[in-house]
Amino acid sequence: MFLGSQPCRIATSSMKLQPMLTRQPSNKLLIRLRLRPTQLVVEMNNGGDNAEFLTQFDQQTKKRDRINPPRNRNPNPVSSPQQFLPPDMPQYALHQFMHGNMVHRQQSGGSDCVRSAPLRLRYHSENVVPPLQTSRLLLRPLELADAQQAQLLFPHWEIVRYLSKTVPWPYPPDGAYTYYRKAALPAMERGDEWHWTLRLKTEPDRMIGGIALIKRGNINRGFWLGLPWHGQGYMTEACDAVTDYWFNTLKFPLLRAPKAIANTASRRISEKSGMRMVATEEHDYVSGRLPAEIWEITAEEWNTRRTRKH
Repeated sequence: MFLGSQPCRIATSSMKLQPMLTRQPSNKLLIRLRLRPTQLVVEMNNGGDNAEFLTQFDQQTKKRDRINPPRNRNPNPVSSPQQFLPPDMPQYALHQFMHGNMVHRQQSGGSDCVRSAPLRLRYHSENVVPPLQTSRLLLRPLELADAQQAQLLFPHWEIVRYLSKTVPWPYPPDGAYTYYRKAALPAMERGDEWHWTLRLKTEPDRMIGGIALIKRGNINRGFWLGLPWHGQGYMTEACDAVTDYWFNTLKFPLLRAPKAIANTASRRISEKSGMRMVATEEHDYVSGRLPAEIWEITAEEWNTRRTRKH
């Protein structure tokens, strides 16, 4: 198993994970491991030197072997977290557990700087976001590394003007990175939101937009698309994919989405997906306070519509 950039061997008993090394104070490497029925949590506070840690790790392993010979312990060392995860855990979930949705933060003089500490890797069945696809698109779970491409595509007035006023404008140079690190990825880890980046199957390494499902009142779906890809039906495809996931995987009974009345393109997407307008309100957007509509669709309506289409 790899934590950060250095390999670490972890031993276990038949009942629970046993930490091989615990170091204090906090400026040294601290590893805590605990096993729950469907969740493996590994916390790593790396304020010291990995090479020094590995040397001490080996020394403690040898000391333990003298006190408690291997024949008295579980003879099979843990080489992969898969040994502690559900046997039907899909490959994408394992990849996300090991590489995605990691919040890297270290307090330094009152400000945040990117470091490898603390590092929290979590797997839980309800907060793993799977990849999805349509006939033309790949929907990949959001990762912090996506911020660089998003920062180039997102900050355009035509994209942000009908988004919530919580979007800062003018958009700061680290806006995408800050949002992903402090808001989107923690919400994914909690199981409150599900975020994907959109990519063409013909250009899988190039991000063209984003879409999210949100477990919050009247706002259950949001999206944005880079300007070069507007008007080609891509967002309609993406909305259909995540709406089906909302109803038939997450099992929510109702999906609602607010729209500025002036945002005709977004309203057309709702119409195409079988949603209906149920209320009018006023909302605060980046472009100001505007009349808005609440659109909704139920799980029964969605599945009836999908059956007819097929």
